[in-house]
Amino acid sequence: MCSSFWGQNWYHLGSLAFGSLIIAIIQIIRVLLEYVDGKLKGSENPVAKFFVKCMKCCFWCLEKFLRFLNKNAYIMIAAHGKNFCTSAKNAFMLIMRNCVR
Repeated sequence: MCSSFWGQNWYHLGSLAFGSLIIAIIQIIRVLLEYVDGKLKGSENPVAKFFVKCMKCCFWCLEKFLRFLNKNAYIMIAAHGKNFCTSAKNAFMLIMRNCVR
């Protein structure tokens, strides 16, 4: 059991960190958009406000999708032992094949 735990940490800890890095980058962008939205509160430019609101919505949706995809990619990493990108691609293909269900 200890050797399995050591092997999992040795080979797949980077994959877990890479998935977390992607989510962290999206969250940083969302925080920056919140900051810009706060600065635009007193502004009279409705086009800029609309653009920032659309960007906030898009990044919120992207973060939710990537969290879902990361969870399934982590499952594929545990099941098949591949790297993060391959596992994320395989998880996405699996989800698309079974989207009707």
